[in-house]
This record gives sequence, C-alpha cells and structure tokens, in this order.
Amino acid sequence: MTWCARGIISVSALLTAAACGTTEPEYGGGDYESSLTSNGRERTFRLHVPPTITPQQQVPLVIVFHGASQDGNDIRRLSGFDTVADESGVLVAYLDGVDHVRETWGFYGLPAYLNGIDDTQFTVDVIDTLAVTFAIDRDRVYAAGFSNGGLFVHELGCQLRGTLAAIASVAASLTSFVEPLCNEETVIPAVFIHGTEDNSFPWLGAPGFMAPEEMFLFWADLSGCTTGPTVTSLPDVVDNGITVDRHDYSDCALSDRITLYAIDGGHHTWPRSPDFSASEAIMEFFAEVRR
Repeated sequence: MTWCARGIISVSALLTAAACGTTEPEYGGGDYESSLTSNGRERTFRLHVPPTITPQQQVPLVIVFHGASQDGNDIRRLSGFDTVADESGVLVAYLDGVDHVRETWGFYGLPAYLNGIDDTQFTVDVIDTLAVTFAIDRDRVYAAGFSNGGLFVHELGCQLRGTLAAIASVAASLTSFVEPLCNEETVIPAVFIHGTEDNSFPWLGAPGFMAPEEMFLFWADLSGCTTGPTVTSLPDVVDNGITVDRHDYSDCALSDRITLYAIDGGHHTWPRSPDFSASEAIMEFFAEVRR
C-alpha cells in the first residue's frame, strides 16, 4: 500500500512529489491519495483528515462513492463534503471505481460485478486499512453515494449491516437486481435525496428502478417504521424555483428515522445551494445514527 500527501492544504508541490509513497496519513489535518490491493486488484481512494481530530478520540468515518464516468476527486469537488467533515470532525474517504467498465461500481448482478469487481470487499478493506492509523469508531461508519454510486450504496445498505451504521443515496434508485438482497434482517438506516426533475432516475421510476417515494416506503417498511410519513417543508431561502420537502418515518424498529428529501424542481446532481446542502443533510442524519 502507498500513500501520497496531496498538498491541498499546506504541503508544497515539491514536498508532495517527494513524499508520495512514504507519507502516512496523520492527525493534524491533510489530504492524501492511497492505493491498496483488494481482491487481487490495485484500488485507489482519497482521504480527507480534519484538523481537529486527535488520537485520543474515536472518529467517525464517511465513505463517499462517485457517479459513473467520475472519480473520487470529482465527487469530492461536487459534494463539498470536506467542509462538512471539518465542521463535524469526521474522516471522509472518496473511493475510486474501476476504469473501463460501463457500470463504475461492481454491484450485484451487473457486468462489473460479474467481471469480478468486488466493491463491497473494497469498501471493507478501506475501512480496515484506515483503522490501522486512526481510532475509527466502528459504530459510526457510513456510506454515501451519488448516481451510480448511489445505486451501489443501496447494496451496501443491504449487505453490510454489521459494518455500516447508515447510508445516504443522492440522485439514485433501488434496482431490481439489488432489491432481493434487502429484507428485515439486512437493511440499515437510510436517507434518500432526489430531485423531481431528475432525468437519469425519473421521479416516477423506470423499468428496473424504483421511484424514489416507492423506495422510501419500501425501506421504511423493512425497517419496521410505524409512524409517518410526516412532511416538513424547508425554508425557501432563494427564489430559484426549487423547494425542498423532508419526508420522515419514525418509531422504526431498526432506525430512529428513515428520511427522503424531495427536491421539487431538482435535477440530476448533488444539491448544494443556500436552500439545501445534501452534504449537510446527510451529516445531520448520520450524526443521529449509530450501529
């Protein structure tokens, strides 16, 4: 395994070049790139370390999965999750999918998975690798994904109950391939964020893909929720034709709540605006949930 200090915060380009392969991630803040061997393949990811965490404290970990034709740095920029991580004191790892396959993430039943891309194992390997250096709070490890990465985190939410505390899906859906993996004994708490004008994963659903409201109700039912859904309209800060409603199921046997943020007028993106920040909403949800 190799590490490379990225030099985004305070390390010069010269130092970054010299340190690549020798600099271990450390407390005190910084950004790093790393590679490891998972399931016989060399895999890469990026790590953001907030400046406020210390060796004396257990630290939560959020793993973020990019969309198709992206990499970890793309979703890092799109989501702005570094800022949220610094404010919340959590490590955040941005994983890279495997190139040259149509489905960026190897989730159940699709070509990347059938071609031996085991991204579930990659996820576990990243967690275990980071736990060597940092005091990872194993009860507060979370996964969030956008688009193709959002499709994948649904699978993680139905396969890694003993590893993850919760998932967040942005602009994605539950596929007919993954649905059979999900039942009352496997699902974990989830928050879904979806725009009503999403052309990639339509609000009304598509063959093989659940509509967001259907997915929300499906997950709440498996989680044993008995109260809801209640609907709360968020403040409309900017007059841009987009409003946000938060749908909550509560009194759930397996979760404090299951949440859907419906972005009325929202398109296929990771929302970041004065009206609504997906990253802030996700971190708020994660902060309430432990494994």
